[in-house]
Amino acid sequence: MNIQTMLEEIYVKWGPLTSDEKVTQTKAFLKSNPFIVNDNNGNIRTLERTGYIVIELADMDSFESNPQPKIHEFDEKEEAIKKVEDLYPGCSQDWRKEVCVPCVVDFEVFVGKRKKTSQIRATGVDMVINHSHEHIKEKIQGHMDLVGKHGSTSITATIPFRNYSSLEEINSDYTRPVAQRMTKLANYIQKNHAMKEGQHRVLSNAEKMESTAHSSSDVKPKLIKEVGLRVAPDPDFVSLLYSFFYPGKEPTVGEVIARSHHIIAENFEGENPSFRTSLTSEGKIGVIPSSDFRKTVRMMTKYHFTTQPILDPTTGACIGSLNLEQMVGLIKENSDNLPSTLDLEELRQCGILGPRPPMLDENASISLAEALFARGCQAILFEHRTSASSGSEGPREGYAELEEGLHIMTPVDIVAYITG
Repeated sequence: MNIQTMLEEIYVKWGPLTSDEKVTQTKAFLKSNPFIVNDNNGNIRTLERTGYIVIELADMDSFESNPQPKIHEFDEKEEAIKKVEDLYPGCSQDWRKEVCVPCVVDFEVFVGKRKKTSQIRATGVDMVINHSHEHIKEKIQGHMDLVGKHGSTSITATIPFRNYSSLEEINSDYTRPVAQRMTKLANYIQKNHAMKEGQHRVLSNAEKMESTAHSSSDVKPKLIKEVGLRVAPDPDFVSLLYSFFYPGKEPTVGEVIARSHHIIAENFEGENPSFRTSLTSEGKIGVIPSSDFRKTVRMMTKYHFTTQPILDPTTGACIGSLNLEQMVGLIKENSDNLPSTLDLEELRQCGILGPRPPMLDENASISLAEALFARGCQAILFEHRTSASSGSEGPREGYAELEEGLHIMTPVDIVAYITG
């Protein structure tokens, strides 16, 4: 179903509503999708808060096996400079610039319209709904006005966005790349640090080239001052509206994966068609950065899937992916120098580190997943929670029971559902 057709069907539901009924419907829509981040059509706004970080070098003479530098965050420059003086008494101005760096230290989440004066800090779901329903109602009406004015005229624009499950997830998505860059910068300074005439300093390029302990390609990482969320490929605003106004017209993401697993698992010895384990089965994270590279690839080829999410061993959050299609070019260029593990930096250097697959709600319409795959997405993730599942009374005949936790879906699952 194309965007124009969905808009026209939404118009049938929305057009006859009174003003009060539209408010009620918008609040119900937001209750199902409270955290939509997008500059044009979302209800969540983000604002970075800048400050300073100070890098404390590790004591390389300590008894720790692998001492690491520490990162201290400060809101005010004066506080950061004082910390530098405490750590490095009498240091030079050049050294202070190396270890005292302006950077984003936090993100704040607001609700409301794009105009800053109308935005309010978000603290919970009820506040998000109550302070953004008028804004979202205007956005819905704007789409309906296009239908009313143009009738069947083709509308080619789609509205990409990222639909989150919590305020914490939004903050995590923003702060993760900043934290990674902070760590890289601290390690860079630790690695290239030298003392000369009682002063701290960083090795010059010439010194690094002459040293056997340093690589001439060692480049100082730049800190991120503004972090933008990846918004494509993602489901669009119109598809989300359609699934809200026409629930049950199409199968959900959870239903499709439960049915496809029941069909596909019968082809593999030892697989249980009636039960599908999660990627975070029983609290044990499956594929993580320290996992064996070759064993992972063999598993992917055995079970005929091209994308493998890589999970954080502590939180279970997806931090990247491995895609078999990206490995095709390695036969000629890099087949003798494959990584031993799924370390993100090693995969990135080999050119085979894939993006984090987008997240969908398990009760979202399958059309949202189809829209993603049509845009070139290789896989999507969703989290199954028994309490939130529309099929909480138990799996139907011919469907697998899903274990609580993170699950992955690929285009193969949709094809298996259709043909099975």
